[in-house]
Amino acid sequence: MVFKLKGKEITRRLITLLLVLSIVFSVCVSVMGASVEKIGKTTTYNDHVNVREGPSTDTAILTSIPPQTQFKIIGEEIGQGDYLWYKVEYEGFVGYVRSDNVVIISDGQGTTSPESTTGSDLIIPGHTTDGGSGETTGAPDETNGETTGGETTGSETIPGETIPGETIPGETTDGPSDETTNTGTTYPEETTSPEEKPVIDFEAYMNEQKFPESYKSYLRQLHELYPNWVFKAQLTGYDFDYAVEKQLKVSLVENSFPSSWKSIDDEAYDWATNQWKIYDGDRWVRASKEIIKHYMDPRNFLGADTVFQFLDQSYDPDVQNIEGVKRIIKGTFMEDVIIDSTGTGDEKVDIDYANAIFQAGKDYGINPYVLASMIIIEVGSNGSSIVSGTVPGYVGYYNFFNIGAYSANGMNPVQRGLWYAKGGNNGATSYSRPWNTRLKAIRGGAQFYSDGYVTAGQNTLYLKRYNVQGDNAFTHQYMTSVYGAALEATKLAKGYSAELRESALTFCIPVFENMPEEACPAPTLDGSPNMKLSSINVEGFELTPEFDTEVLEYMLVVPPVVSSVKVNAVPMDSSAKVEGIGEITLNTGTNIVEIKVTAGNGTVRVYKLTIAKEDGGENFGQLTFTDKYVPKNNIVYSIVPGMIIGDFRKAFVVEGFVEVKSKDGTPKTDDDTISTGDVITVTSTGGVKYADYTASVLGDVNGDGKVNISDLLRVRNRILGTEEFVETQQLSGDIDGSGTINISDLLKVRNHILGTVVIS
Repeated sequence: MVFKLKGKEITRRLITLLLVLSIVFSVCVSVMGASVEKIGKTTTYNDHVNVREGPSTDTAILTSIPPQTQFKIIGEEIGQGDYLWYKVEYEGFVGYVRSDNVVIISDGQGTTSPESTTGSDLIIPGHTTDGGSGETTGAPDETNGETTGGETTGSETIPGETIPGETIPGETTDGPSDETTNTGTTYPEETTSPEEKPVIDFEAYMNEQKFPESYKSYLRQLHELYPNWVFKAQLTGYDFDYAVEKQLKVSLVENSFPSSWKSIDDEAYDWATNQWKIYDGDRWVRASKEIIKHYMDPRNFLGADTVFQFLDQSYDPDVQNIEGVKRIIKGTFMEDVIIDSTGTGDEKVDIDYANAIFQAGKDYGINPYVLASMIIIEVGSNGSSIVSGTVPGYVGYYNFFNIGAYSANGMNPVQRGLWYAKGGNNGATSYSRPWNTRLKAIRGGAQFYSDGYVTAGQNTLYLKRYNVQGDNAFTHQYMTSVYGAALEATKLAKGYSAELRESALTFCIPVFENMPEEACPAPTLDGSPNMKLSSINVEGFELTPEFDTEVLEYMLVVPPVVSSVKVNAVPMDSSAKVEGIGEITLNTGTNIVEIKVTAGNGTVRVYKLTIAKEDGGENFGQLTFTDKYVPKNNIVYSIVPGMIIGDFRKAFVVEGFVEVKSKDGTPKTDDDTISTGDVITVTSTGGVKYADYTASVLGDVNGDGKVNISDLLRVRNRILGTEEFVETQQLSGDIDGSGTINISDLLKVRNHILGTVVIS
């Protein structure tokens, strides 16, 4: 392409270039030359942050820095993914830490960050501590394969349910304390009478809340059953597919689940061994996009019990009572068990689990039914050692919510959780620690959960799992189990009797932009998902291009004397079914061989082999067009924009084999769009080239296969004489076929972009 620029234009562009270079240079000097020693602090609450040998997650891990821990920053560098990495000193190690895991609490010049005492931004507990690299220093349930509880819940054990908690190294000990524990608080036994708040005009109310039509049929059924329930639409403002994408690397399912529930992304599934990568414990793997969509779609959970994952978790004295707590813990280790008492003599009042949980919810503004459900999920129906009070070294300490329970510093999850309960190395007293009674552990954990989630806007089970609100959206998520919120909801629903369900319960239901018309179903396919081939060969001939398991289309030219070929293909997974191979009879001209691979779970992949058999005629290599396209100087012009190559092929007859490549030489498939500058090559046996043609698409003067604002500007420049076109561009810009590019062509490009008149 040739440009002609006038003097003033050259001067203006030079000035712009110099300004850009000066800005870039100043930024580079600022970043690369930083040498002032700063003090940083890890922003995580449950995870250690990796210190690496270089500014990349591909380099070795030297050590790791505990949550909320200070260290020296001695330099900065732009590293992997164009992220800023800090060069740090910590306990004798010098290495690199991603900046998005760090808050600066002192800039080396006496300035202290206001975030230095608040913990700054939170990241997902138990997940990436290199800022999205997919690498984790702790399992999603903070156990690294060692369970702290939930052994009796079988497949219902949920990873990732340890709340991000304080870690002791470097922390202050003046955090919030429980001022109400053992201070004469009365633990009531009576049931509060609920107040009914009926919704009068439900259809008008749903419209006012902006519920989509696809929600309304479910809500009508619920309203008919429970007319006093209040449904609030939580308009997230997020595109549904975008929200799902944000969960792909932080959502897990058990490896024993159907294969269609598990991700087959290359970093989650090994195609060569047909095994899923374990991300937590010995069985938790990444969830598939399809199952994430199912569990993130609120419409799938608008049933009488499942809707409870949207229940407002705030304390409501008109609805929640001790009897509801008792229903939830019935049949568990907590049923009718006394754990503490207040007063002495005749004033002595015994406190059982139900009373303790109810009063904690009341005091900290959180639904006690949620607390009861959480405890069962965390430690199981029979309890676990972390709430036994008998663990050696931590006798008399308890942790009902698994806060801080993950493997670290030589401690297993149970030990680490009880170390936290004890107050850590510095004897921290926040949240009523040490938790040396069951009552203090329940109340302290409830306060922690209330402060960290409910009062922070994550006031439903759904938002606790899928945080789609607030400034920290898609982070600070309480668990990684894809179905965690749905499972907790079924347990929470048990706390609500038929009488309580007549109350005015409030449900906050997320609504996304651009949701599918119908609720996303759960995938059902099972068996091996591997539908890839490890090889394809045609005996006696070579394929073009060379075989690659991810390349689905190949070509081959054979001479006229060849009547048949033998096609072989080997699947990666021996259990996969391969069809379309063996002895293939050839006709003169183009022969299409489709090799169909069916995986064990029924998914299908098709490899396409195009075999061109020559007829040896004298017209070989000539394109004969059946449509309006006529080559000019071996340029095929007047191609309409947006045409795919498969349709373009139908416009001509050729004696020989045709391959289409982009102008940079990349092969194109029949599903690709043809662009200005694409090369159409006719070849013979052994790859002998007979002819090359170049494509010219109307309006696509820049060769990207589209007609857009860039093309409009370049056509304008051509009319003004500030830019010269090569012949393919000239034919592309001459839309009206007048032989020149003029204002008429410019208007046609504009109208095409606006959609008023499409170029055809």
